[in-house]
Amino acid sequence: FDAVIATGVTTLEIERHTECEVTNINPGVDTNLFDPNGKSISSNAATTLLWVGRFVPAKNLTLLLEAFSVIHDRFPDTELILVGDGPLRDDVEADIDKRGLRQAVTVEGYVSNDRLPEYYRGSDMFVLSSQTENHPIVLLEALSTATPVVAPKIGWIPEMIDDDSTGLLYEPVSTRELVRSISSLMSSEELQTKIGFQGRNETIKNFDWEERAAKFKNIL
Repeated sequence: FDAVIATGVTTLEIERHTECEVTNINPGVDTNLFDPNGKSISSNAATTLLWVGRFVPAKNLTLLLEAFSVIHDRFPDTELILVGDGPLRDDVEADIDKRGLRQAVTVEGYVSNDRLPEYYRGSDMFVLSSQTENHPIVLLEALSTATPVVAPKIGWIPEMIDDDSTGLLYEPVSTRELVRSISSLMSSEELQTKIGFQGRNETIKNFDWEERAAKFKNIL
C-alpha cells in the first residue's frame, strides 16, 4: 500500500471501488450472416457432423475421433467434417488414417468467415470436444444457423446452452458421454428440429451483436 499512501488514496476508497457491480458482456454473433437460410434436417441416411476450430491440444480432437469411430461403426453412413487448421493438423490426419476413417472424415482446412455459414447449414449437428473453453464463438455460429449442438459442460458453455432445449451438454473428456449425446440427437429428427429452432431464437434474443451493443449502451 506504499503507492496508495503516497497518492493519498485511502483503504476505504479502495474498498468502495472494489464493491462496484460487475457486468459480463461476452462476444456475440452476426445473426444475419449466420442465418439458417432455409436449412432443414436432412432426410438422407447419411448424417453429417461438423467441427470448427484450431487444431490445438485444448480442442481435444482425439476425443472427437474416438467418439466418431464408435458412431461410425454403428452408423456407417455418418460423416465428419473438420474445418480449421493448426499445429496438430498432421497428428489429426495420422489419427484419422490409424482409425481407418479416411473415407468418412474430411479435413477442410482453413475456411474464410463469409463461407463458414454454408458449412453449418449443410451439417446435421455441430460437435465440440474441447477440454478447456471460455466462451466459444463457434457455438454461437452453429446456434445462429439452427444447427443442433453437442458441447461439454465447461467454461461459459452451460450459460450459453440450455441442456436439452437449445443444445445437448455432456460431461467433458468422456468418450462414452459424447457418444451418448451424439447418438441421442441422431436418433430423433424431432429433437434435432426442436433444438435447432430454439437455439436460433435464443441466439437472436441474447447473443446478437445488436443485443450486445444495447447492453454496452445501457451501462454507459
